[in-house]
Amino acid sequence: MKVDEETFSFGGIEMSVNLDCCKNPSESELSKIFEENLNPILQLIVGAHRGVKGTVKGSNGERLRNAILKVCVVVQTIKNTA
Repeated sequence: MKVDEETFSFGGIEMSVNLDCCKNPSESELSKIFEENLNPILQLIVGAHRGVKGTVKGSNGERLRNAILKVCVVVQTIKNTA
């Protein structure tokens, strides 16, 4: 239940990434595996921090400040910052 606890308490999700099919590679292989996977890992991190950007608007198009959004699949309440 660690993922649920993390998600509901702090709004984050813990994730494990396996870089190779070998669970415990030898020390001599680690550097090669790291180098082969560095760019994909960095792309994953950049994508994960992209987030949702935009403006919350009312039915007549006016910008709403301090709106509270409820996402149906997420139990957590989200407040906009602008």
